Amino acid sequence: MLGAVAVALLFFDAPGHTTLPVAVPWLLAGLGLRAVAFRHLGGQGRTRDPSPPSGHVVTGPYSRLEHPVYVANLLIAAGLVFAMAPPDRVAAAGLIIVTGLYVALAARESEQLRSLPIERRAPRTWPQVARSERSTWLTVGVVLLLAFG
Repeated sequence: MLGAVAVALLFFDAPGHTTLPVAVPWLLAGLGLRAVAFRHLGGQGRTRDPSPPSGHVVTGPYSRLEHPVYVANLLIAAGLVFAMAPPDRVAAAGLIIVTGLYVALAARESEQLRSLPIERRAPRTWPQVARSERSTWLTVGVVLLLAFG
């Protein structure tokens, strides 16, 4: 979903020398939270299969946030909007749409999680996380390169 948002923003981008410094903290916070979340969630979160989750993870960021990956994706989307500086209406519409989609996904997933057993997993190694997150990092990097390159 982030890739689609990023591509759409490229049609409206107007980045300047001041936009990237504002965007970087949002992007780093989102990418960092995703990495930590997937360290505890494991590979089951990186799937295109819409099957329900097998367990309710409560370790790491899941001890404080029910859906840290969705929060991270919203931070990344905000960072991309700040980096590309589209017109205000486009930025607002994009963020509202992305937020609405993640709220709907979170509501559906929360309902599924209520009946599942609690899972306290051993965190994955950082190399495993890097392998699973490389597509996200690549997408953000390519979009920034296209916008600023």
